[in-house]
Amino acid sequence: MVTTFHSFVLASNLKRMLPRHPMLVLPELYVPNYQIKPGEITYSIISDEPKLLQHLEFGLKGFKTVMPFLRAEGNRNPDDDLHYNGAKAIFLQPGFKQLIRNHRCLVPADAFITGNPEAPYLVYL
Repeated sequence: MVTTFHSFVLASNLKRMLPRHPMLVLPELYVPNYQIKPGEITYSIISDEPKLLQHLEFGLKGFKTVMPFLRAEGNRNPDDDLHYNGAKAIFLQPGFKQLIRNHRCLVPADAFITGNPEAPYLVYL
């Protein structure tokens, strides 16, 4: 199994978010980051306080390691095949069921970096 590498980029001006989120309170000091990895502090909007952009730790805690990204198919795609088109099972896993339904957040990002560390892919709109 190939080790995958996940991080993301937040480099654009946060004021670009204001038309979509006009009530959002932006931080006074904003520092772009070109490689945000699991465990690092980044900007997030949580469902409990949707008008506040907060500094939070990126990743999913409470597991053996900090998990960076979860795919919709859950553990039904063990080979991490990008062309997988089978069932989406993440909602069926007890550990994620409550998180997905009740503890959502929005993480502003300009691009994602994924793949193997020797040959990463930059994914952006």
